[in-house]
Amino acid sequence: NSSSLSAVSSDLPKLPYGHCAVHLRWRGASAVISETSKYFTLHYTDEIPDYVDFLPSHLNIVSILTEAEIVCCGEDTDEIRKKFARIYKLANKNSRQCLQPMIIYHLTEVTQPFFFKIQTLCVMDFCMALTTVSSLDSVPLLLERIKVAARAKNPFKVERKKGNRNKDVLLVLMSVPGVREHHARTILRSFGSLSGVARAKETELAGLVGAKLARGIYTFLDRRNNV
Repeated sequence: NSSSLSAVSSDLPKLPYGHCAVHLRWRGASAVISETSKYFTLHYTDEIPDYVDFLPSHLNIVSILTEAEIVCCGEDTDEIRKKFARIYKLANKNSRQCLQPMIIYHLTEVTQPFFFKIQTLCVMDFCMALTTVSSLDSVPLLLERIKVAARAKNPFKVERKKGNRNKDVLLVLMSVPGVREHHARTILRSFGSLSGVARAKETELAGLVGAKLARGIYTFLDRRNNV
């Protein structure tokens, strides 16, 4: 399918989930495109730079180093370095939402001798991900996995439940000598959070737990805030 796509920036089109922007040069690659169309609604476009091949999600840039391109450059990686530099600049153009570039290396017997040098250039010099495929027929499934991963929740991001936060506050308050759990719960119900307790006046605390404990809590939190 061909489409005029609205642009997020002057460089990249905006894509809804399940849509993939494809550079026009891939229109004739029937095997790759036919398989890719099973996973995406395809949009052939010249709105993406010529060093980008696919946009499988709103977060990802995919560029393919084909066997022909790698062999043409040979040991001289200057052109590939320039390509990587342009991809890196594009990915980091918007500081509020950096894109994630993925370089796909067509690894064959012919390109094997150049792999380590290009891998080092990509990963070490430009901090971009690089993966290999032995055949370009593997590209569609890889694009589909990138699409799914872009929508998945970050497995390393742990959302702390309110109950856990309350437990932490109770433990902090109970570390003050003399403060029992029922005292801590009374204080937390009144002030809502540890920062709320820290802003409370000593007289307000005294009205809940008495002057002696109020003095201890006030002094403890004041000292804690000034460490």
